[in-house]
Amino acid sequence: MADFKVYVNVSLVKLRYILLVVASITNSNNETKGFCDQDQVTLTLTIDCDFTRITVSIHNVKADFSTFTLQCDQLTCYSIGPITYRLTNESLEVFFQFRHREHAGKYVNFKTTCHNQTDVIDQVFLKPCRT
Repeated sequence: MADFKVYVNVSLVKLRYILLVVASITNSNNETKGFCDQDQVTLTLTIDCDFTRITVSIHNVKADFSTFTLQCDQLTCYSIGPITYRLTNESLEVFFQFRHREHAGKYVNFKTTCHNQTDVIDQVFLKPCRT
């Protein structure tokens, strides 16, 4: 089993009252190889606003938050299932074990609700590795 880290950097850019989200995944090994069964997944969301809530879901569809896996306010998080986390005022790290049958081909969706009521949505595709 290998440990992989994927960093998601979310920042807000205002252009004529339009909000754009800039996201980047910096682990190129993981992008090409994907996750294998039992790999430890580490996702880091960098928070670039004063937030009131962060919601994390794992779904087949991008930006689907009909059920959540993890929900955080500024002080604490509530998780459903075998997911752990580390929350600071600047980042949220999410850790879980990749299970091919459960996670392959799905998205980890992040929704950060900022104090100004703006929702910043980003996702990471859970690409399965080729064995």
